Amino acid sequence: LLLACAVFVPVLSHAALVKTIPSDPQIGVGDQVRVSVVLDTQKKSLNAISGTLVFDPAHVAIDAMYSGESFVSLWIEQPHVVSDGTISFAGMMPGGIESSNAALFQIVATMKKEGEVVFAVQDARSYENTADTATVVTRGTETRILVSGEKTQSENKYALVDTLPPEPFTLTRTRDENLFDGKWFLIFTTEDKGSGVSSYRVCESLVRACVDGSSPYELHKQKFFFVTRVHAFDAVGNTRTAFLFSPLAKIVVILCSIFLFSYILMKYVILQRRKKKSTA
Repeated sequence: LLLACAVFVPVLSHAALVKTIPSDPQIGVGDQVRVSVVLDTQKKSLNAISGTLVFDPAHVAIDAMYSGESFVSLWIEQPHVVSDGTISFAGMMPGGIESSNAALFQIVATMKKEGEVVFAVQDARSYENTADTATVVTRGTETRILVSGEKTQSENKYALVDTLPPEPFTLTRTRDENLFDGKWFLIFTTEDKGSGVSSYRVCESLVRACVDGSSPYELHKQKFFFVTRVHAFDAVGNTRTAFLFSPLAKIVVILCSIFLFSYILMKYVILQRRKKKSTA
């Protein structure tokens, strides 16, 4: 029995740390604070991390979340509020990283009440970049911020200026018998070095309404004629769009473009002839 447990229970290694680092240890009610969530791999190469960041919503109002400088290159679950006072996150670092201060994401929050405010990482899990993907004992830390009754900031101190859209990306349409019952699905991902990618919207035609989605995305249109586009949004609203056309759709688009160009050119020629006649 013990041998069986040893086989099926993940291997545990030395503890990694998920730390919370505040920009200001003491602030006032109405002030903003930036809390950075970072990973200390404890001299091990890790390729995945997950956990939750918890706080008292009676004391804290979340203004923004940024992941533009994150070491996580593939988010399984973008940092987001799952319930009052809880932010969940999960991501991968293909190839592994080894660092004592690897940025995961940042939050910007406004203090609502005076007193002591605690930001704590819970349920942290990480995986070693080895052949057996050993589970690494991962400990979350907490940060305590003292909030006084007087506002000390004259303006929003940590507003992020990000005018650039996410990086260009491509769409891949494929299928696998082990996913979505063998149906066609879409694979996509991109990065944003400013505020970080916050969401995607998938549009399966030029007229059908777009819907929130993530990769891999099961396609509703399973036919061989398709026009698909995906919008990637960063945390401040900048957008990057990627398109994917079926071979037949490409031909239709090219023919329509030629027709439209020919029509405009013909109208222009006719207009020029009329002008010449009117001046003759």
